[in-house]
Amino acid sequence: MSEFDDLRLINNISTFLHRNDILSLYLTEYSNGNWNTIFTLEMVEIKLCHAIAISAFINSKTNKLCAFAILNGQMGDALIEDLIVDSKYRNIGLGTQLINDLLKQHINICSNQKSKNNKSNYCNSITRVLHNTDWTNSSLHSSHSIKVSLYCRRNLAKFYSKFGFQIIRSAQNENEKCYMQITQSLSEQK
Repeated sequence: MSEFDDLRLINNISTFLHRNDILSLYLTEYSNGNWNTIFTLEMVEIKLCHAIAISAFINSKTNKLCAFAILNGQMGDALIEDLIVDSKYRNIGLGTQLINDLLKQHINICSNQKSKNNKSNYCNSITRVLHNTDWTNSSLHSSHSIKVSLYCRRNLAKFYSKFGFQIIRSAQNENEKCYMQITQSLSEQK
């Protein structure tokens, strides 16, 4: 049994309990690059409080958070603000699971809001999208779109493109970030 067997996916309010681990990951990740941002515990708390969705992995044996992703913005138009995986947990699929979880959470948030507004019933479409792992080739017809954007280093664009994110603006050099976006259409089954 490896330490990776003890990883557990958590989201939203549970991550607030691990804010010191999140700060540590920010400090480690951003100290290795040319970033001008200085992270504090207060900044982490603000990010967590304003997030639409949060997804993270903790090691259940050590109770230490080892990866997280934060989705900010508004219903239907969100930004993956950060996705950081501790270096010793990379290349085992955590980033992929975090992105998939954030995208599913965003769909759920949007569908719940639509149901509350009584504009139309998206339940069948949402269920289809949640079980459809290919975001870009959905057979749904558009009457409502969910857009998710992100900024990433040029070397990570290939990782995000496997989810259907498309480069909107390329990075011109190593210090500049790519701007990528995915749009998913939702509608009732016709």
